[in-house]
Amino acid sequence: MPLMGSFSSTRNLEKKIDDLANKIKSNESANPRDKIIQTEEKLKEIIDKILTKSKGSDWDKDPDLAFGRQKREEIAKRIADKREKFPSQKFSDRLLDHVTILDLKLIVEKNKDEEELNKLFPSIKRGIELLGILGEHRNLIFHHEKEVKDFQKHLVSGVSGYFDDLIENYETGISKKVNQWSFEIYLKEDERIGTQKAKQKVLEVAQTIGLTIANKVDTPEKITVEPNQKYIFLVKNSRVEVGFSNFTRGSGNTDVQFFQRMNVVIQTEDFELLKQLIKDIGMKYWLAKWVLRNNAMDTLHIIQSIKNLTGKSGSGLTVHKGNVRLHESIERTIIDTDSLKIWATLEGGPDIPTTIQIRFIDGDNKFVNVFDNFNPDMILKIMYGELSPAQIQEITTKACSES
Repeated sequence: MPLMGSFSSTRNLEKKIDDLANKIKSNESANPRDKIIQTEEKLKEIIDKILTKSKGSDWDKDPDLAFGRQKREEIAKRIADKREKFPSQKFSDRLLDHVTILDLKLIVEKNKDEEELNKLFPSIKRGIELLGILGEHRNLIFHHEKEVKDFQKHLVSGVSGYFDDLIENYETGISKKVNQWSFEIYLKEDERIGTQKAKQKVLEVAQTIGLTIANKVDTPEKITVEPNQKYIFLVKNSRVEVGFSNFTRGSGNTDVQFFQRMNVVIQTEDFELLKQLIKDIGMKYWLAKWVLRNNAMDTLHIIQSIKNLTGKSGSGLTVHKGNVRLHESIERTIIDTDSLKIWATLEGGPDIPTTIQIRFIDGDNKFVNVFDNFNPDMILKIMYGELSPAQIQEITTKACSES
């Protein structure tokens, strides 16, 4: 029987592993063998994705990153045995498709300094140790199943659940680190009714928005909306900021007719309150923004990765209060049709909060429920080119639909 391995350096994980194990019922639909296979496939996918982005698509052929001659021969024999046993089935020639947990442990050991792997595993040392424990028990369960005790089955379920949890946190971690949401509405009125009257009509709509929010505040108050002013409210103990721009003059794309316009920015740190305000105001908006807390992710590294994949360029250095700080941004058209043309923007730096936003290039108010259909993780996947045009079209249609 394989050794259990020591938890001396992972005692702080025991409770979490026990909690995860307790969530898994002892039945055939969640047996240890199935859990190991599921976790193995998830780990293969995420490790391959991370190393492909940083090392290129052929990283698994580099012995310094993946397998030496002996291990390659061992996996090749594994493939040959499968083909002999199941001659009617087709099997991939890629070695990575046939590795096990212990092979993945070897890959992580060889790439322990990889930045993104360190984000996946809060502790590389701890991750390697647990991969070893799971790998040892994989061999036990797959080859000596009758010898497996109940506590070992629970251990496997717990450790598998721990890795599943890490992968989920890594893939959705950006969305979880958002601390502010905002949306923007363009108000505009045709000047053919007169410049002053157009301004007045825009202001009346702005006052309606201000009143809608003011009626929800914890301590009722009267406000008079004015251009170029910002108001701060407390709604259910959550801070809401509403900013009204000054009047600006614009022209239409076709008849060169001018109009008066004002931009309204509404932001809060309460996601559910944000969605309620969108519903109560009942107006379409042209821009949605997510703000992450400082150092929530390595924004410059992600921007560089997107540049490498797409050939896009970003901004350079900016001066802020006399101090030069590295600050970059990158934009990408994520959808471009006759009716929809939308940009995604990623911006930030070491000392600057990261912002992720999507907006209509033409400035029309067309979003209805974008926050229910988009999130930062999804937008980053789109910017990386991981979603197809058809998938993006479907998501965007929902974000612009009132149904």
